[in-house]
Amino acid sequence: MMDPRFLDATVPALLRSILALPNVQRAPGASGQMHSLAEGATPALPVAVYVNVRGGVGPWPASMTLQYSAV
Repeated sequence: MMDPRFLDATVPALLRSILALPNVQRAPGASGQMHSLAEGATPALPVAVYVNVRGGVGPWPASMTLQYSAV
């Protein structure tokens, strides 16, 4: 598995680049959203976690559907 520090540094930039492409957008409804829960050691320092399809939680969303328009 990849080092989480590497993923933390690269995944946000990758997603920004993909979503900045012309004619690429999030799918409508829940499939295009990344819903997170706030979890943390203290209320002052919450950490976003995401629920996967198996009901577990992790630091990254399991999926997000995008739409591409060829126009």
